[in-house]
Amino acid sequence: MNEHFTLGLTLILVLGTLAQWIAWRFKLPSILLLLCFGFLAGPIANWINPQFLLGDLLQPFVSLAVAVVLFEGGLSLDLREWRGSGPIILRFITIGALVGWLVVAYFAYFCTDFPLGTALLTGAVLIITGPTVIAPMLRAIRPRGRVRDILKWEGILNDPIGAILAVLIMEAIIAGRLGHERASIVAQMFETLMIGLFIGGIFSGTFIFIMRKKWIPDFLHNSVTLMMVMLAYVLANLWAEDAGLITVTMMGIILANQKNFSVHHIIEFKENLQVLLIASLFIVLSARLELSAFEYIGWDDFLFLLGLIFVARPLTVLVSTLGTKLPWAERFFLMMVAPRGIVVMAMASVFAFRLSEHNPEEASNWLATILVVVVGTVSFYGLLAGPAAQWLGLANRNPRGVLIVGAHAWGRALASKLDGIKVPTVLIDSNTTNVFVARRMGLNAYSGNIFSEEFLDLLDLSEMGMVLAVTSNDEVNTFAFNALNDLFDSAHYYKIMPNPDSGNAPSEDVKENILFGTQVHYGTLEKRFLQDLPLEFADYEEGMELGDVGPIREQGGVPLFLIQENGKVRPFTVAEKYKGEAGAKILYWTGQA
Repeated sequence: MNEHFTLGLTLILVLGTLAQWIAWRFKLPSILLLLCFGFLAGPIANWINPQFLLGDLLQPFVSLAVAVVLFEGGLSLDLREWRGSGPIILRFITIGALVGWLVVAYFAYFCTDFPLGTALLTGAVLIITGPTVIAPMLRAIRPRGRVRDILKWEGILNDPIGAILAVLIMEAIIAGRLGHERASIVAQMFETLMIGLFIGGIFSGTFIFIMRKKWIPDFLHNSVTLMMVMLAYVLANLWAEDAGLITVTMMGIILANQKNFSVHHIIEFKENLQVLLIASLFIVLSARLELSAFEYIGWDDFLFLLGLIFVARPLTVLVSTLGTKLPWAERFFLMMVAPRGIVVMAMASVFAFRLSEHNPEEASNWLATILVVVVGTVSFYGLLAGPAAQWLGLANRNPRGVLIVGAHAWGRALASKLDGIKVPTVLIDSNTTNVFVARRMGLNAYSGNIFSEEFLDLLDLSEMGMVLAVTSNDEVNTFAFNALNDLFDSAHYYKIMPNPDSGNAPSEDVKENILFGTQVHYGTLEKRFLQDLPLEFADYEEGMELGDVGPIREQGGVPLFLIQENGKVRPFTVAEKYKGEAGAKILYWTGQA
């Protein structure tokens, strides 16, 4: 018996991890593979029976996993970053969210025959536009204009709005079915909201106070954070059921916007934990489905899906952008991106448990509809958003910008010189001092962990065409490629040669991507910077290559980039043989023969 439990739990982790790896490897939405793997392992192959494995712990496990997902979503909502994104985003999360909620509820009511309360709940849950699905799509498409910021912040901000609204409607549905008067229902909704906000505020304030006093060692920060989130969630639910979802959302928002300590390490921990929890959660949820559940899926569900895609989303965008100067191409693209993903499915699973206490058939029917919406919207938008961006002229087919990993002194000098000739540049570094100095120089620089998807999602890389990894640590330069290989192919990734005394020699298959040749290493350029040797431009001479740069080499200079008259940049490497055009320049670091 114990072996069955052990094997079942291990299989959940194996399938969840495998599904996410395949999704990463082939650039597919992870939620689709997780649902497929769980369904195959559950009702089809009968390898996993969540009810047998977890028993009465199934609902608490799902609830706690959803709590962590919502807390992590709240941590993403840094209002200081949102304020600079313009009033149009405010319109999307107010009037746009209202229109979307009511139109989706209308279709749910008339297409699926749900009761009015359940239709309103459907509209509230589907306000959430899948930030966990949108972010990878935007990284792959890298659209120009304002659509990236609008979609990113719409997803982040609608996450708590949809969650809180859905909780309140859920309370109204349950209270109504228990025969409560209308005034009592409103009072219960208000009570749930206040309890969620109050406990979220108290626990957040307590945690901030403890962190300010430095009563917790660094190695316990993540554990204590998780403990506080779980405790707050449980206490709020004891007071008012589902108030815990509001509590954890509020905790995430408060911690993201306080100024007493950095939450970057907590966000990284939550990202890692969320990967494990989401994998386990969706394998469990889809394995729990029965084949008979698909009997609830009918043409009315697909009609509802069509209404969601072709009516509700366009209306939301039109109303939100009415009277603005947003180009119509960008408006059309916004209409083509509104997938519902992990947060929607996770919340739906919690509400389905509560609905099943009063009407199991309605709960199964409702969950099946949400499943159709999630799979349908992720598939539809995932397939068509990229081609739509190309057709509308929003996808940057030939980006010429340079992403520089390493904002140290000579890295800043390179970026400044490129920026001076209107080449878009972005600097990233984990050293906040380096980034601070770069920003003081007027450069576009960001501090963060390059291995964090949360950090990468904050960057606007739409104009970046290549990566230059120029840190002093060769391992970091190598690992940076792994972190960025979803955005840049290997032909556009270059790294500096490590110092000779480091003992790290480049392998033969990457030598052709060594910046500036194998004789130029990190220390070479650092020395030139410390000697105040300037960066200069020289006219391109036809046929110039790395080993044949005429006067530049003779004077001890290091050729760095060939810059075409149209601003296209090509770094000098071992393998490249460039053919410049009339008016092209070579950027080189001067030296002494």
